[in-house]
Amino acid sequence: MVLQVEPFVNCLEDIQSRVPEKKSLRRKVLMVTPEGRVYNQRLARDLAEHDHLLVLCGHYKGMDERVHHYVDEKISLGDYVLSGGELPAMILVDSVARLLPGAVSDFESVATDSHYNGLLGAPCYTRPREFRGMKVPDVLLSGNHRKIEEWRFLQSVEITLTLRPELLQTVEFTKEEIKILKKHKLLEKVKGVSNGYPSSSK
Repeated sequence: MVLQVEPFVNCLEDIQSRVPEKKSLRRKVLMVTPEGRVYNQRLARDLAEHDHLLVLCGHYKGMDERVHHYVDEKISLGDYVLSGGELPAMILVDSVARLLPGAVSDFESVATDSHYNGLLGAPCYTRPREFRGMKVPDVLLSGNHRKIEEWRFLQSVEITLTLRPELLQTVEFTKEEIKILKKHKLLEKVKGVSNGYPSSSK
């Protein structure tokens, strides 16, 4: 079962005909496919800058190769196979939409998500302060926002070092973050997995 080219192209052209023709509009036709670029948060942020995204979803064995001629970018959600592209398309839409202004009421929560800045997120806590011997770290109860921010950053770095060290190869640390890494003797560990000195372009 291979999807034909003509219905795809007819559908694509019909949708595109309804989008206003403005040179300033950034638009892109995407295809979810195993041969695509592996999706990540950096790509989600790039797509969120576009005004119009159209996602083509295959099904069954795939689609006629000639459909690819109409695609700007191919995206893969990982090295596994699903019955169709509908679920990957929904994931794409959700991950991009939440980056748009107003989609999430507190954008600060988005900016501290895992992968937003290249690192895994820091642990989160709620009440009560202690549950079955497990306590909320004192620093989070201190009211000192600078120390809390530093603690969260260090936790993110340590968790990333432990679970996904390869992510550190593309993280760009600020000068202030590099100072914090030095202060807590984490800079050498980060350098060990990022093939050199952490870059600072911010």
